Amino acid sequence: MASGVYGKTLEKLVKGTFPGAGLNGGGFGMLLLKTAPAAVASDEFVSILGTKELTSVLCTNYVRKTGLTLAATLAAGIVGIALAADVTWTALGGAANSTILGAVLYYNTGSDATSPLVAWFDIEDYTTTGVDFTLKRETAGNITLATA
Repeated sequence: MASGVYGKTLEKLVKGTFPGAGLNGGGFGMLLLKTAPAAVASDEFVSILGTKELTSVLCTNYVRKTGLTLAATLAAGIVGIALAADVTWTALGGAANSTILGAVLYYNTGSDATSPLVAWFDIEDYTTTGVDFTLKRETAGNITLATA
């Protein structure tokens, strides 16, 4: 699964202005996309995604996942940022199905207009059918960044 970190998030981390405990702690959310993720340098908040996100009308039982926790590690010059646990959407689809093309991790402030985008993940054309859909926790990090 290809992924990337939004540039505005990296900027905020470097400047020390990212909310909460940075990328090590709680308060995160995950949403699913019906269009392939493509980050633009100026993308900053969830509100920019607009109609790219799935909806419960298009996909039965779809809701954003909130209350997620991340854990940051450093090993062999690689920074790993991992989900604390798998993220599962139960019985996704069924009555109304959709094709999932991506997922977005964000820091949840309670408002799309102020919830910063963190990272995106490409998903290879997964069509919902009413079964569980899970994004797996990667122990080395769902997001990895090499250091010098």
